[in-house]
Amino acid sequence: STNGGATFMKIESVHTAHVIGFGRGKAPTDPPVLLLFGELHGTSGFKPYASTNLGQHWVSLFEQSHAMGDFPYVIQGSEQHFGLIFIGSFGRGAFFTDASHMLG
Repeated sequence: STNGGATFMKIESVHTAHVIGFGRGKAPTDPPVLLLFGELHGTSGFKPYASTNLGQHWVSLFEQSHAMGDFPYVIQGSEQHFGLIFIGSFGRGAFFTDASHMLG
């Protein structure tokens, strides 16, 4: 939604969304970073992704060395720091990353 939830639009590149969240845009006038733990069309398996352009392009945040083991309960970006992302899992604790270098 771009109008406070009055209407919603489907992001065509997303096949399945398990959880979604938002984070601070790079500049105050930029849209929020969209966060997704899900599956994009043309991909296999659920992973964390981020988009800085309202879902037109996605960056995978997955790192094999930090695999969570199960689906997360929540994914959320910082409202103060661009690229800081938190993921809360079912029983494996909370994960966080500074993805600002990946997002531009």
